[in-house]
Amino acid sequence: MGGAYFILPLECKRELFSVKIAYLQLVIFAGTAVTAVVGFLFGWTQGKPLLEIPSPRLLIVVAALLFVATWG
Repeated sequence: MGGAYFILPLECKRELFSVKIAYLQLVIFAGTAVTAVVGFLFGWTQGKPLLEIPSPRLLIVVAALLFVATWG
């Protein structure tokens, strides 16, 4: 994501709509990643460790939509 936020303004010749939204997306992705790693360590995977991330997958969708919203 950091690379996208660096390259896209240069290529599109346009700035971000909101830097706060970009930081919110960073927090959501980092929180989901930490939750996934902790879930893997404690075995909260319901038998399929590489297919099911033990976290709210809805947050990943929200973070992806926030990525689109930062270019609004």
